[in-house]
Amino acid sequence: MTGKNVTLRLLDKADREILKLPRPVKGAIYDFQHKFKTNPDSAGLRLKQLQGHDKLHSARVNDEYRALLLRLADDDWLIVSVKHRKDVYAHLDRLTYSVNRVTGGIEYVDLQVVQEEVLTPAAPRAPAPAEPARPAEPAAPEPLFAKWSEEQLTDLGVAPSLVPVIAALTTEDQLLGLVEYAPQLTGEVLLALYDGKAYDDVLEQVTAPVAAPEPVDTEDFRAAAERPATIVTTTDDALREALEGEDFGRWKVFLHPTQAKLVTRDYNGPARVGGGPGTGKTIVALHRVKHLVERLPAGRTKPVLLTTYNKNLAADLRSRLSAWAARTCCRASRSVMSTSSRCGPSGRRSPATASGSSTSRRRSGSGARSWTSSARTAGTLSS
Repeated sequence: MTGKNVTLRLLDKADREILKLPRPVKGAIYDFQHKFKTNPDSAGLRLKQLQGHDKLHSARVNDEYRALLLRLADDDWLIVSVKHRKDVYAHLDRLTYSVNRVTGGIEYVDLQVVQEEVLTPAAPRAPAPAEPARPAEPAAPEPLFAKWSEEQLTDLGVAPSLVPVIAALTTEDQLLGLVEYAPQLTGEVLLALYDGKAYDDVLEQVTAPVAAPEPVDTEDFRAAAERPATIVTTTDDALREALEGEDFGRWKVFLHPTQAKLVTRDYNGPARVGGGPGTGKTIVALHRVKHLVERLPAGRTKPVLLTTYNKNLAADLRSRLSAWAARTCCRASRSVMSTSSRCGPSGRRSPATASGSSTSRRRSGSGARSWTSSARTAGTLSS
């Protein structure tokens, strides 16, 4: 296997896992991906197929950590996790990966981690002194998702490997814990159902906007890696941004599929994108500017205007765009002004608006739900 045509991708979920690792390990991961692209078969990487898996392999990041990779094709690899070496081989049968039959995206789940972090109860307290009489034990709580069948959940795009776990959830804390480890669509669907949305509304507003437009071959991982539902990065600069830039660095690299559609869509006229606090409106506006600039023909320096009501946000946008341009070598000038406007048709001198952002009220899913709700509007997008 030669290194000149090796593709190495990083799955969004793996990136979130890596962000929690010590800084020296992050640096080792960055060095690892360079070595892997050069020669995956290098003896120092110790690349090997894991027992019981036809696609999953491990490779040495440093003395203590190993990368878990899916082999998508001969020279096409996807990093799905980075673990301490003692945690890699203990529960190989609990590592699951598949192509989602609804979205066509690649999903990876470590069921052992889910079991330990979400479902395993805390250690019991020491028994209290005997009492003369005790009331009857309260009835076991009803599972949160008892009213929906396995078929209904998987039709919404829930990962089949997590259906038994979902059936055991009885508290909101367990649900939010699962969202941390579940594939993105699974988390969004569960949060929407838990919030009281009707099944058909979840199907229309959460699942349909990210469903693959063509029939999905669940055995074709190479094709799955190219779909928007498989959120990955491949370039060195993007990987550095994800590892070093924390929240904003990640959003430079990873967009929700419905956000990506808004960024790259050709509009027939002005369009309004709406959403609540923390849904990523500012990030989409920044990506829209970058998209418009990259579409300019060679030698054209037509400016793209980004405006906002907020003077502090205008300064922040200018700073972010400048930092981004230094990394991506954008070919056009950017003007950031403290006025209000709308995002105009692509390819013209037209502003892209940003109305500010704040922290989402939940760990995950609330912003994406707002985006899927907004994105289903065909012409003008509004909240």
